[in-house]
Amino acid sequence: MVGFVFALSLTALLSHVGKLVIARDRVKFSWLSSLSIFSAMLLVYVNWLAMWELHVIKNWDVLSITALMLFTLSVAFVCMVAAPKTWPEKSVDLEQFYWRQHKVFYSSWLICVLLAILTNFLLLDSPTGSKLLQENLLNLIMLPPILLALLVSARWAQWFGLCSLILTNFVFLVLFESQIN
Repeated sequence: MVGFVFALSLTALLSHVGKLVIARDRVKFSWLSSLSIFSAMLLVYVNWLAMWELHVIKNWDVLSITALMLFTLSVAFVCMVAAPKTWPEKSVDLEQFYWRQHKVFYSSWLICVLLAILTNFLLLDSPTGSKLLQENLLNLIMLPPILLALLVSARWAQWFGLCSLILTNFVFLVLFESQIN
């Protein structure tokens, strides 16, 4: 189920990006918006890889399953708010879209990270518990940049927030997912 939700999330996001590319003559480009889209794609990829380690868990309780499902849906929501829909013959200003959506985007990221921490905490007794605890340390590092970008609307704070999310996800890939067992 998790893989299915991730696949739908990435498909929806790529569909929006594809439509933006097709409508490029009517699209005003924005680096902040593009990095938001990229961070959402990276979020799906990193967490899709991270889900593999959960295959060793034999016994699941309803609370852990629910937390994992809520986390998965929060990843999907980050993807939903990362890119705008395009309408035939209507121009799209990605910069304007970013500034209109950035609080929703970062709120979604905040919920996603908090749910990741909760889910990992609930699974600490599993065979992957020590790795999940380490992952939570990295999740905690993500909170200050998210909160900064959520609370400070200055351009530098937005750049810092996005670059921090992207960098942290790449660090996550290197530390935890460079070898799948």
